[in-house]
Amino acid sequence: MILRGALLAIATALAAGWGSAAMERAVQEPAAAPAPPTLGELLRRMRAPDAKWWQREEAVEALIEHHGADGAKQAVRYAMDRLEAEGERWQKSRDRYLKHFEKNAPDAVLARSEKNSEVEIERLRKEALAVSRRDPLEKAHIVEEIDPKLERLGELLLVSVEQVLARDEELDAEREALIAQLDEVRTWWDLWRLAAAGWTRLDPEDAGEGAGAKKSLPEDPDPWQDTLDAEEQWQSMLATPMSERDRETLLKNLEVRAEILPEEYEGILFHNQIRIQLGLHAQRVDPKLCAAGRDHSKDMKELDFFAHESPVEGKKTPGDRAARFGTSAGAENIAMGMDTPRGAVMAWWHSPGHHKNMIGGADRIGLGFFERYWTEMFG
Repeated sequence: MILRGALLAIATALAAGWGSAAMERAVQEPAAAPAPPTLGELLRRMRAPDAKWWQREEAVEALIEHHGADGAKQAVRYAMDRLEAEGERWQKSRDRYLKHFEKNAPDAVLARSEKNSEVEIERLRKEALAVSRRDPLEKAHIVEEIDPKLERLGELLLVSVEQVLARDEELDAEREALIAQLDEVRTWWDLWRLAAAGWTRLDPEDAGEGAGAKKSLPEDPDPWQDTLDAEEQWQSMLATPMSERDRETLLKNLEVRAEILPEEYEGILFHNQIRIQLGLHAQRVDPKLCAAGRDHSKDMKELDFFAHESPVEGKKTPGDRAARFGTSAGAENIAMGMDTPRGAVMAWWHSPGHHKNMIGGADRIGLGFFERYWTEMFG
């Protein structure tokens, strides 16, 4: 490009009858660089309704490059406004969708009900529990005799999120639109972070903590998908045919969900799902038992032991540990190395001693998680 420009300059000079000195200046003095886009022009590119995400990103980067802290500041403010508006819009759409989903879930259960299923359900439950209460109970008994019955009970009683969506094209389309809206929220979140990083780097004093701290900082939308998935799973579970007592217990457990870790709540919900399939009563979450279990899991990890008997003074037995947190406990299950709560629950399910604890008559349950260590307590 430089050579081409030089030749063009020489040709122009010759045509104009310039002398050698004029031609030298034409070669040595390149054409002036175009002026950078104005701040207003770049903001218009960022705000354009039909702009792609990468075009908005390029506009933010150019605002920072060509207009420094002021450009970054303008980008932060606009991104925050859009992020807030899109976030509120998504939350409203989410609430409408979940109401629609909640209405459809029970219909999905009824639609897949089989003739004479109640008789089969009762028979399967009796047979499965008879094996569970066998003495001695072996892992092979659980895998070969109980698991097939539990699977069949799931087919008769449970409904999946996919089955609910498959029955209603409008609901499925509503969910797709909801996910597209969430992608838009995530785009503005990424743009805000990009602009905030530039503003903080160029003028940290004016930017303040996190850039934009003069307003409340925006909420990270990344966990919203997981929250939506969990709510769908919850509504599907609640659609399962069960007694009023069990439904009331599950609703009470929902009320204390914020007091325990997400992994703990998910594990207890799955544990109760198994019990309901077997016709056993759902167990109530005791947040204090969760705290005691979490504390034991933490001790096992940090002190490098794996046992029901703790070497820590005052925490020797499950009863000791529960008492420290203001509650009581009898049986206890422990596990290590599982990445998910379902993995821990299924490990206990296939272990005869732990299995018997899971189908026991306790009214309360706690699950404590710490870095792949799990402690389940019953009271």
